[in-house]
Amino acid sequence: MGARIAGAALSGALVAVAFPPYDLWPLAPVGVALLTLLCTGLRVRHAAVLGLVHGLATFLPLISWMTVIGPDAWVLLSLLEASFLALLGAVLPAALRLPGWPVWVACLWVAEEAARSRLPFGGFPWGRLAFAETAAPFTPYAGWGGAPLVTFVTALSGALLAAALLHVRTARRSAGLLLVAALAVPGAGLLLPTGAGEGRRVTVALVQGGVPGEGMAFLGERKQVLRNHVDATTRLAQDVRTRRVDAPDLVIWPENASDIDPFTDPSAMRLIDGAVRNIGVPVLVGAVLDGPGPDHIRNTGIVWDPATGPGDRYVKRHPVPFGEYIPFRDQLSGIIERLDQIPRDFFAGSEPGNLSVGPAEVGDVICFEVAYDGLVRDIASCCCGCPVPL
Repeated sequence: MGARIAGAALSGALVAVAFPPYDLWPLAPVGVALLTLLCTGLRVRHAAVLGLVHGLATFLPLISWMTVIGPDAWVLLSLLEASFLALLGAVLPAALRLPGWPVWVACLWVAEEAARSRLPFGGFPWGRLAFAETAAPFTPYAGWGGAPLVTFVTALSGALLAAALLHVRTARRSAGLLLVAALAVPGAGLLLPTGAGEGRRVTVALVQGGVPGEGMAFLGERKQVLRNHVDATTRLAQDVRTRRVDAPDLVIWPENASDIDPFTDPSAMRLIDGAVRNIGVPVLVGAVLDGPGPDHIRNTGIVWDPATGPGDRYVKRHPVPFGEYIPFRDQLSGIIERLDQIPRDFFAGSEPGNLSVGPAEVGDVICFEVAYDGLVRDIASCCCGCPVPL
């Protein structure tokens, strides 16, 4: 069992390095194949242990950025996410006894990701297999079935590889056919038509002004984050005027680029308005707005026009638990002092982020929202207005 546990750790590590910054995307199906092989013929509890080890080996490196909040938060979230992989591992031995089991294995991966994308507190969909395949032969499947289909074909390719290895000693012809099938899945992705058709090309400038210091220290330096983005936009405008960069049609600032509500702070309003007028094109400004009421704030994207000022806006619909709002605040605030850094909960918006920013129709999703299929489905549409499958 010790060798299998080591193998499960290796399988999880292979999946982890398939993601940025390594981007070794072929290793995701290889990790799936290895975990599948290791769970073959095991009892439920032993396979669950392998799934848990695989999950920890994936998530501990994948969400190591959580250490800025605290090593305890990092480890606890990794354990929570790995528990879903433990459930997948527990079911794998039974699935491997079914006819056509590679398809069932792929379905289990989709189901596991669907569960942890919803539970608890709305879920945490980070680390889905699909997100390791953003520039790979599997990627074109996204246009036909979104992230769930990309996960399905990635896991299917890995399961077919595992099936080929299981047959290599007893049925070499079958093993060869299964190997061809495993390679044909990504190969078929390269043949799928992609693209949304012809349209006007739009030049977009992305401004990242950064925050002062490291970790959560920036929370104590009000308005500095805004000044950083104003300064970065001023430098961009200068580069445009000297023709060092192409003139953008629109500019995008990240979430919380203005850590001060410009509608209640005149100086913040002047800073943003000056930066937008300087660059001379509409800017999608990420800002924290006060309200509703004294106990809430809103994570917002605001369309800011150089001539008419602030206009349409989008309010983030899926605030992050323990990051943007505190579940069980009354019970936990006296126990975990760090929660005091989030004195007000973010209020959840209700409308999709379909915004007109200059010449472009922009679908605004903020930070982790990009990983939630339903939120992206609401704003993604083809030219005829039909929803894109996700």
